[in-house]
Parts: sequence; C-alpha cells; structure tokens
Amino acid sequence: MIRASPPTRTSRKPRPNISQELQQQDAAVKSSERYLALATERYRLGIDSYLNVITAQATLLGNQRTAVNLRLQQMTATVRLIKALGGGWDVSQMPSPKDPVVKG
Repeated sequence: MIRASPPTRTSRKPRPNISQELQQQDAAVKSSERYLALATERYRLGIDSYLNVITAQATLLGNQRTAVNLRLQQMTATVRLIKALGGGWDVSQMPSPKDPVVKG
C-alpha cells in the first residue's frame, strides 16, 4: 500500500506576528533616520568625521531593506492564505504603482 506523505515543514523557526515585527522595524527605521540627521549635523558643525555619516546611512539602509523584506513576507503570506482558503488571486486586482500607498 502506497501512502502519501504529509506535507513537510520547512526548518524555519516559527515567527511571531509579522505585524509586530513590522512595527518594531518601522521604529528602527525612524530611529536610524534621527541618527542620520544627528550624524549629518555633527559633521556639518565639524564635531564628527564623515565616517559617522556613512555609518548612519548604512544603518538606515539596512533597516529600510529589512522593513521592505518584512512587508514582502507579509504580503506573500496574505496571498498564500487567500489561496489556501479557496480564494482566487488575480494580478489585475493588484494596485497600480500610481495608486497611493495607505499605511494603517
């Protein structure tokens, strides 16, 4: 008798709510923006070297990229849930790049 094996789980650790992670990451982005503004002002005043500005820029970029990746994961999970629940997904239902982005 041939049996179908159950779906295998990936080796990823269970994740907390992505929305919570996004809130934390958005806070990190805002903090990085303040850090960059401060580093830029300190450089402008001659207090710090430009290396601090570059470091602040790199930190901000890293935090922004992480936030974008989390949003992508959240959207992907939402689409997978809709498909799993039997709902269809049509690319024509996606907002166009010209549509304004609404943050909740």
